[in-house]
Amino acid sequence: MKRWIAVVTVVTASCLVAAPAALAMDGPAALLAPSSTPVAPSGSVPLQTAATNPPGCLDGLFCLGGVGAFDPPHAPILIVGDADFTAANGVRNPVGCGTSVNPCRIEDWSISSAPGGTCIHVNSTTKYYLIRNNSCTGGMTGILLVSAPNGDVRCNRITRLRARDLGAVGISVQLTNNVMITENRLSDMEGTAEFSGSSLDAFGILVGFGPSNVTIERNTISHLIAAPGRLGGLTGTGNGDPGGNAAGIVVPPPLLSNNVTIEDNLISQLLGGSGGAGAIGRNGGEGGSAFGIFATGDNVSIEGNGISLLFAGVGGMGGAGGLGGNGGAAGPGGSAYGIRVEDSVGVSNVSNTIFQLYGASGGLGGFAGFGGTGGNGGNGGNGIGISLSNVVGFINSGNIITFFFAGLGGFGAFPGGTNGTPGLAAAILST
Repeated sequence: MKRWIAVVTVVTASCLVAAPAALAMDGPAALLAPSSTPVAPSGSVPLQTAATNPPGCLDGLFCLGGVGAFDPPHAPILIVGDADFTAANGVRNPVGCGTSVNPCRIEDWSISSAPGGTCIHVNSTTKYYLIRNNSCTGGMTGILLVSAPNGDVRCNRITRLRARDLGAVGISVQLTNNVMITENRLSDMEGTAEFSGSSLDAFGILVGFGPSNVTIERNTISHLIAAPGRLGGLTGTGNGDPGGNAAGIVVPPPLLSNNVTIEDNLISQLLGGSGGAGAIGRNGGEGGSAFGIFATGDNVSIEGNGISLLFAGVGGMGGAGGLGGNGGAAGPGGSAYGIRVEDSVGVSNVSNTIFQLYGASGGLGGFAGFGGTGGNGGNGGNGIGISLSNVVGFINSGNIITFFFAGLGGFGAFPGGTNGTPGLAAAILST
């Protein structure tokens, strides 16, 4: 385990299955040195060769390891049941695969998905499998595992996802035990305001419905942008919708997880969506929150993670009062949490580095119509390094938490509107 002091790009040896000889050099300079001819992984199709990385690879040094640089294209992959681990479905070693020593390998593919789609989806399987060194672009979900235990998802690059009826998620693991998610690079995911609810959200890694024995380590997650809530005139109620949430790693309720390790991940540049403004005389929506890590469950270990630059969404403005009407109340600002843990037993938060968290301001109260009363301003959101709610048996040790800010309360409108209260700023909060 190591502490991340700065947000950097990390390339580790296990991802470099087609690494050129130049990577044997020491230091960062080796990563930028001209590459020699790469060697194709065993069982894979021949790789193209190049003296140096192709244009566009400099933004991701993973290109030196074959991710995105040389991978042949493949259609989105759907596997439902063990019988679907075939060559046609992108499995490199279909004959006799599926054991712990010879997992079915889906690796070294470049996959683009249609809007609302998934690059790689594995469902209802029992075989051991490895999803490695793939480039996934577009769609709503990068990699989706449902009732698919014994999986290893590593060294994939997932980018440019856009939400549709559900939120954008880089790697989603549902109803699945015994999974390793490691050394993936996830970036550029956005919610959408076309729909309401979860479609506004943007998550890096989502692990749900009571998984056990899940390890999430050494992933890089950045640039997640949740969508703003819809304006009150579009919601049917007149009230503005809440903004979407942005989160790096999420292990949510209702079913509690067990034995989850979240270690040595880098999470940065998350933006919650702003609340929608209210229609005439109606209320503004709550701003969306930004979570580095959100977890529930028993025996959860959160160690050595670097979390920075989390921005919550501002509250929506209250709608102006009509002729003689009162202005609507503004929505509260969203909160920024480096780590938030709820309803859990046995939680370890050790040696995490968390900085630059910004709770958002509450919205402005709606202006009064002639003879009416102005709307109240929204309360400011919180800026909390580590937040624990209903957690029994927790350890907080060696964490570095700096530069955390609460949002200001929004102004109430004249006449009669009251100002919102500021949010709370704290390094550690336990309730």
